[in-house]
Amino acid sequence: ERLTTQSFTVTPTWPGGRAPVRVEFSVDAGDQAFQSTLNLPLERWQTVARSGGGSPPAPRGTVSSRDAAGQPERELQLRVSLQP
Repeated sequence: ERLTTQSFTVTPTWPGGRAPVRVEFSVDAGDQAFQSTLNLPLERWQTVARSGGGSPPAPRGTVSSRDAAGQPERELQLRVSLQP
């Protein structure tokens, strides 16, 4: 049996006002790791990472049962909110 450790670290820096928040984050999914820095707007969900998803499209004019196969997809979204 394989054990997978998943964790993430988020470090926000906010200059104040309605300015975007600079967010440094890292994700560790056991066999994959991802790091990035983004400027995120306040109070809005934002997709910051995605894995999985659909297969590449079939050649034009062809239909394949592969197109109907479910593909697991994971998405990481962040939202920065101000606490009163």
